[in-house]
Amino acid sequence: MLDRLLVENGQDVTLSRVVSGATSSVVCRCRVRGGDTVASDGHFGKAQGEFRLILSPTEINAAGWPGGTPVGAIDQRVPVNQDHAVINGHVRTVQVATGFYMDNVLVRIEALVVG
Repeated sequence: MLDRLLVENGQDVTLSRVVSGATSSVVCRCRVRGGDTVASDGHFGKAQGEFRLILSPTEINAAGWPGGTPVGAIDQRVPVNQDHAVINGHVRTVQVATGFYMDNVLVRIEALVVG
């Protein structure tokens, strides 16, 4: 159901992560909300956009993103701090992301990105 809603109402976002010195990317259909301006620490008060993403793991699973070897119990498919999301041609940085599971299966990811 989430995949169908994202196809109808979402937009393409490219997620990327550096794995063993190489960049691994995947294009995902996402619901993008936000664009609100927030203060950015360490950037002398420069404003950044804050976006909330809702995405399905379908494209991530199909692409085997991000590649590499899983680390412990951490689900590598869920974006982590310092991964990147390209939204409308602008590179944003993932601040935090959460995976949602049903019967131990990843079914939804929500992420906060800024930039």
